[in-house]
Amino acid sequence: MPAECLSDCYPGCQCPAGTFFQDDRCIEASECPCFYQKKEHSPGSIVKIGCNQCECKLGRWHCSQDVCSQTCSVVGYQHFRTFDGKEYEFQGGRCAYTIVTMKSGELSNTKGSLRINYNVEDCTDMAINCIVSVSIRYQYGNETTVVVLQNDFSALINNVEYDQLLENPYHGHFIQVKVVTSLFLMARGFGFRVLFDVNGRVYVTLDPYYINKIEGLCGNMDGDITNEFTSSSGIVSTVSEFGNSYRDAMCKLDANANQNKRPCNIRMSNEQSAETMCKIIGKSPVFDQCTKVMEWKVYRTWCHYDMCARKDTSSNKPLCVIVLALVRECAMYGIIVNWQEDVELFGLCNAIAGVSCSGGLVYKQCNGECNTCRDRQFTQSLCEDSCIEGCHCPADHYMDDHGQCVALDQCTCFDEFDSDTPIKAAGSTARRACNTCDCTDGQWHCGDDACAVAVRCSGTQVYKKFNRCASTCSTYLKREDCPDTTVDGCACPGTPGTDDEQVMSPSVSTTSWLARQCPTEKDVCVSDFVVWVVSHDTGRSTHRVCTQR
Repeated sequence: MPAECLSDCYPGCQCPAGTFFQDDRCIEASECPCFYQKKEHSPGSIVKIGCNQCECKLGRWHCSQDVCSQTCSVVGYQHFRTFDGKEYEFQGGRCAYTIVTMKSGELSNTKGSLRINYNVEDCTDMAINCIVSVSIRYQYGNETTVVVLQNDFSALINNVEYDQLLENPYHGHFIQVKVVTSLFLMARGFGFRVLFDVNGRVYVTLDPYYINKIEGLCGNMDGDITNEFTSSSGIVSTVSEFGNSYRDAMCKLDANANQNKRPCNIRMSNEQSAETMCKIIGKSPVFDQCTKVMEWKVYRTWCHYDMCARKDTSSNKPLCVIVLALVRECAMYGIIVNWQEDVELFGLCNAIAGVSCSGGLVYKQCNGECNTCRDRQFTQSLCEDSCIEGCHCPADHYMDDHGQCVALDQCTCFDEFDSDTPIKAAGSTARRACNTCDCTDGQWHCGDDACAVAVRCSGTQVYKKFNRCASTCSTYLKREDCPDTTVDGCACPGTPGTDDEQVMSPSVSTTSWLARQCPTEKDVCVSDFVVWVVSHDTGRSTHRVCTQR
């Protein structure tokens, strides 16, 4: 008997010792069911709770003890839920604010540093703001990548605009940027993922690595909600002081920003319609299963706030953004809410961006983040099991490089070695040295003929499979963050910068195992990079910073 059960005795009928009462009968402990989300699960059932897998044994859930990633959200007119679950509103001025940044002293030489800002502009006439862009700054060593996700599904990446991110996702050394559905832009990097809904939602998910290493408007991810309003100077403050401490230094503080606004008190003419329309949140039968297992009333409160603040009284967008946010949280609980089956709700929200599908796409409440033919070439490291809503291709179909939904066997392939016509149709072939590669199911399938004899590479390079991400001076030091994908081609022999340098004979011509062309000169200098050079005079590895030769 569990220790928390009382040992007091009472007269009356009871099950024999070692058995337990369930459904009007006595059963063995091994027959006891478990309960999750108000549903009964039979012994041996397995469910996923958070990131942990749990099995029903002897009437209790026995779960793995993995530390889970955490998500911070900003929904609608600046409704925050921090990584630790604190909910609050912050109405800043028309400015950029830091929602995630590394704490002082937490910058990592091996993992880099992360900073995420969002930019807001007034979309009402009472200084209540909407999110217009999200910027991610990731720095590793001397290399910095800055991505700005914009509300027209484009992105600025190191000041270069990319506007075809559905068909042509961006794959940088450290960050991947793509359109994942009709609702979301996504930026993913080491231990983080940012989803930006152009209608006004931001979801930042961080891996456990960042626990207690960050600060900003999303909190400090330390499991303690009592210290969430810690300012950038380390002082627990009011919401207004806390928010302003993370304001971009270039912004001016608006005179009527950061006030504790109550839109329904300011615009009382909107209050009645807001209250009436927002009742559909939680009231519609499509929400029944979800509202039984989670706290949902805050979403109705947010809806009331946003609908009172709207300038255009004919717009239902504030309501619909909150509906989408609630439906997404339901999905995080494993409950799919098909809200479009509610005729009234669909009538209110079918006009907002990304909800109505066309071109053969279908709306799914929960789908993975890799749904294109191009994704087939990067599945080794850049696709994760996730749940993202929006318009997707139908089941067993993928978006090809022309923006069409096709069956897997019709998937196009992307040939990075052909700059003139990189998009190849299914069944196309491409030469890789002495091998012929076939485009099958969105991936290149090449022969395994040994090409070392058939291909002549320049200098001391050899033909081999290698990871392009770590094959040059500029990328080798960042090899820990490289994806596992490999390509065929000419490259330096051996494993750069490791044991192969130590086994070289002093009589072998000097080779910089990190240099792009494997030059054979004794003094190998590559601009602005640290390289390892093996001296043919001593046979020892030497370490120096080179300048351009």
